Amino acid sequence: MNIQSYIQGKWQSGKGKSRSVFNAVTGEKIGEVSSEGFDFKGILDYARTVGGPPLRKMTF
Repeated sequence: MNIQSYIQGKWQSGKGKSRSVFNAVTGEKIGEVSSEGFDFKGILDYARTVGGPPLRKMTF
């Protein structure tokens, strides 16, 4: 199973080499994930300008 990341308002898959992800309790492989090909500068800019302001308005 390909595990996607929710980035910049949509589910995305990395390109290129992936890594296996395992269940921490059973050790069973649950999928593959990759971050290759993601625009990390764009991701951080989006988080700071779109995601950050509403998140900071939330209270606990």
